[in-house]
Amino acid sequence: MVLIYLKGGLGNQMFEYAAGKALATHLNVPFKIDKSYYDNKEYIDESLNNFFNIPGFRDILNINFEITAETATAKEAKQFRPGFIGKVIDRLTPRYLRKVYRENFTVYDKHFYRLKQNVLLKGYFQSEKYFKPYADIVRKELSFKPLIKERNKELADKILEERSVCVHVRRGDYVSNADTTKVITSLDLKYYFDSKKYLEKTLQKTISYFVFSDDIEWVKSKFTSFTNVTYVDKSFGNSDVDDMYLMSCCKHNIIANSSFSWWAAWLNQHPNKIVIAPEKWFNAANLTANDLVPDNWIRI
Repeated sequence: MVLIYLKGGLGNQMFEYAAGKALATHLNVPFKIDKSYYDNKEYIDESLNNFFNIPGFRDILNINFEITAETATAKEAKQFRPGFIGKVIDRLTPRYLRKVYRENFTVYDKHFYRLKQNVLLKGYFQSEKYFKPYADIVRKELSFKPLIKERNKELADKILEERSVCVHVRRGDYVSNADTTKVITSLDLKYYFDSKKYLEKTLQKTISYFVFSDDIEWVKSKFTSFTNVTYVDKSFGNSDVDDMYLMSCCKHNIIANSSFSWWAAWLNQHPNKIVIAPEKWFNAANLTANDLVPDNWIRI
């Protein structure tokens, strides 16, 4: 069995799921999810309520995606929580034979596929490299089920008909939470304007921009140079999964330094897509996005 310790918001959970599914497929063993992180209400942020498993983990997964993993039972999860002596033994065991594997954040571990079965994965696994050998399987399981809201269907049709570019602007805790800003860069407007300039020069055709943000009014006040633009605001009444689906329908993506828009761009299946990602992802000097951003994406 491969067990993934799920934590974080939608984008983080998708990275975790993808890595776990890929390793379980590689080892040809069952894949299960430990959702105990969310059992403690102390850790639940109200902003996460639309994500994978808060509340009603299995129900929300089934509504939005074609996932196959089951939720681990308490007994199954408990075997990966050793006592003091077990922890000492585990630390003395070679890294790739341990029952609990902890990822080195932001740096891909090229020995990942040396792991053996009956392992608990802990970390964010934010790199396509963790699941690239099984990308087709991951893409199938994380493909979106059909939209229900008529207004979203109309918007999706418009996105698919036009030369559409998704622009994702994340603010929220990126500008308001001191702990977050120590780690994550708040992108300046120059990044978006330079990305716009790059796309318009490259495509040399009329572009339709579709802007998604958690602070859409702020974006409207700053994006005055954008023309032919649709702002996807709260009036659509969308869940996070609805927005991610619509973002993935666009032919090209200008993403934020966000796992949420990373997945929207990765799930974009247009064959000639251009994805632009920020050169600077983190504020923390010890963190790098070199493994996080796929090699065929443009960094500005």
